[in-house]
Amino acid sequence: MFARQLLVLSAAAVAVYGQLTITSPSSSIWWIESEQGNLAWTCNTAPSTEQTWTVMVANPSVTLLTDTQALIAEQPNYDCSVVFTPQLTPGSGYTILFVNPLNSTDVWATSQAFEVKPAGSTYAVTSSASGASGSGSSTPTAGGAAASQSSKAENVRAGTAGVVAAVMGGLWALL
Repeated sequence: MFARQLLVLSAAAVAVYGQLTITSPSSSIWWIESEQGNLAWTCNTAPSTEQTWTVMVANPSVTLLTDTQALIAEQPNYDCSVVFTPQLTPGSGYTILFVNPLNSTDVWATSQAFEVKPAGSTYAVTSSASGASGSGSSTPTAGGAAASQSSKAENVRAGTAGVVAAVMGGLWALL
């Protein structure tokens, strides 16, 4: 009986661990027109088959984006985040897609819908799970670099916390 429960617990931990998630931008972390933006993901939880992908952007509004557009041709997973300057028209409803580089209809991850604010807007202030202050700056270069570094650390902590939570939840259920 215990072996079967341990097997179920292991499968749950793998399910939590084997998921690629785009963490930034999001509904609360936006980009600003013609300024550096942070693109971050849970690199420590990506399945081994998804180690390099094409980064695409989509928007249902044809006035903002007439078709899905490639932003980065091949992005390696190990970076955990990348700071770059996307050229997007201000508006809402944008999503980032990580797709198979050989088949763009094979979508591996989709971000939350986010907004691109007009040039001169201020950045979102984010915080980590521990409450420490994260990105957020009116200086795009400094804010982008800070966001990149804090996102890498937050992604590692979030992925580890998810695995630990799954294991602890399974152990708790066994008791």
